[in-house]
Order: sequence, then structure tokens, then C-alpha cells
Amino acid sequence: MQKYFASQQEDEEVIMVIRRHWIVLMAPLVTGGFIYLIIFLSLILLPLYLPQIVSGFAFNVYIPVMSLALLFNTLYIFIEWLMYYLHVGIVTTEHLVDIGQKNLFSRQISTMDLENIQDVTASQKGILQTFYNYGDVLIQTAGETPNFVLEKAPNPYDLGQKIMELKESYLKKNFGNHFGNHNNGL
Repeated sequence: MQKYFASQQEDEEVIMVIRRHWIVLMAPLVTGGFIYLIIFLSLILLPLYLPQIVSGFAFNVYIPVMSLALLFNTLYIFIEWLMYYLHVGIVTTEHLVDIGQKNLFSRQISTMDLENIQDVTASQKGILQTFYNYGDVLIQTAGETPNFVLEKAPNPYDLGQKIMELKESYLKKNFGNHFGNHNNGL
């Protein structure tokens, strides 16, 4: 069995791994592509309009500067993809795990038992989120446990519904129908 997180139990089945919607990567990819275009145009056009740049000392500065620009742009795109890939939500038969990759060297992992879920609210804001069907899923908890927010998740309404269904099946499995009647007696 593959373990997705450290506290995953042997009999705990991973139901879904949730990554942010792919549209989140569009801004870094478009920005990186634009920077590549500028770099390549400057590699072609600068020597045509400034021939002195490809001779003597200027050439010794020009090539390393362009190489560093290509390197840093490639690193920028790679780091943005890595942040996207490592930032996940995991729903299992017993837990909800949020692995938040804050930056390249900072990660926050939060775990919540399904029985602590009180309510799930899905929201889409704006035309892009509605058109591409992504949004935020707020998982509200009881007590002092902080709420979970799965940001920019694909199919937020379906995801919220699935989480609530998993919570109900978890409660029935572990507490039976007795748990649901217990709340009605208050």
C-alpha cells in the first residue's frame, strides 16, 4: 500500500487526491512564455541592430546575461509547477489532509478526522471560476479545530458533496445509526 502521508493507517483507503485546478498554472506559464519570447527576440534582434554587442567585451557580458535570463525564467516556471504539484488535499476513508506548500522550503500539513466535519461550503467567484468550474471548498469543523479551505479546487460542488457523503459513511461505519439519533436527543 502506498502511503500518501505519515499518519495514514494501514486500513485507511485514499479516496481522492485533490490538486488545484490547472488554470492556476496559466498565469506563470503565460508570463514565462512572454519572458522567453523577449529573450529569444533579443538574441535575434540585438545583434542585428547593435552589432557591437557581439564583439569584444560586450559579447562577454551579453551571453552570460542572456543565459542567466533563460536559466532564471526556466527556474521560475519549474518552481511554479512544483508548488502546484506539491500543494494537495487528500481525502481518505477516515481523514482529510491538507498539504499546503507555502513556498519552496515551507510546507504545512493539517489533518482532520472526518467525524469533526460540521459543514462543507463550495463557492465559485467570477466568470473564470464559473466557466472553468473551479472554486474554493470550505470545510467547517467543530470546536477549536481550524477550518480547512481547499482553494481553487476543480468541481467544487461535487467535491463538497463527496466529502459530506464520506463523512456520513464514516459515521455509519464507526458509530452506526446510533450516532445520528444521539444528536436528535439534545
